[in-house]
Amino acid sequence: MKNIILIIVAILVIIAAAVAAFVLFRGSPSPTPASSGNGGVPTSGVSANFGGVPASQAMPDAPKGPTLTLGTPRGSVVVKNFYLLDPKIDSDGNALLAVTPNYFISYDTGNGSFWIAITSQPFSAWQVTAEAGFLGLLGITQKDACKLSVSEGIPYDASNALSGRSFPLSFCPTTASL
Repeated sequence: MKNIILIIVAILVIIAAAVAAFVLFRGSPSPTPASSGNGGVPTSGVSANFGGVPASQAMPDAPKGPTLTLGTPRGSVVVKNFYLLDPKIDSDGNALLAVTPNYFISYDTGNGSFWIAITSQPFSAWQVTAEAGFLGLLGITQKDACKLSVSEGIPYDASNALSGRSFPLSFCPTTASL
């Protein structure tokens, strides 16, 4: 019964992420990289259309130190404090941490999960690049990344067979081998 509930919750999270990505990308202009002061990760039209407010306004009590400790069921992980980048926070509590022409990374402040959205094809090639960007953004190892709640996918695209599916980080062991 517990496994069924977990599967249902996972499906609902995937659906919510797909809907959020659809809303996020609907009407977005073509990506045009620009420096954003976020550690060298270029931003694009996605950040302009995210519809959120800077974390400094939305979360004035956000941590100010150089690192954050994220508690997970698999142990705590110390990451670079991404709130110092002053990411936009939408009304659902999602923080847009990084945007490139090929992927974006968001963080759900409510449940502590990350979403890596691959926006270019082929998925497998950009997945590796996006994962490297994720590790660099947080300043963590692959082992620590596997402790976090992270899913990867493709924003809604009716022409892409992978759209709507959720994938784990490519370098993490499967749940069965944990």
